[in-house]
Amino acid sequence: QTKIHGYINGEMEQRSEYVESIKGFPLLKINDNGTVIISSMTVEKSTTDPIAGKLLSNMINNLLK
Repeated sequence: QTKIHGYINGEMEQRSEYVESIKGFPLLKINDNGTVIISSMTVEKSTTDPIAGKLLSNMINNLLK
């Protein structure tokens, strides 16, 4: 499920069409003599998008454990 975010321009139908055209990618975590988290998230959005901010915070906290 993808909620239409308020920072996407246009009316609801235009925003919905835009979301249909973009792709998402899963997060990947590798534990092998260290830890790596790979994400395609744009971290600049973490200052304006609370979900992106929480995800970035969770990833950093996870790496610090």
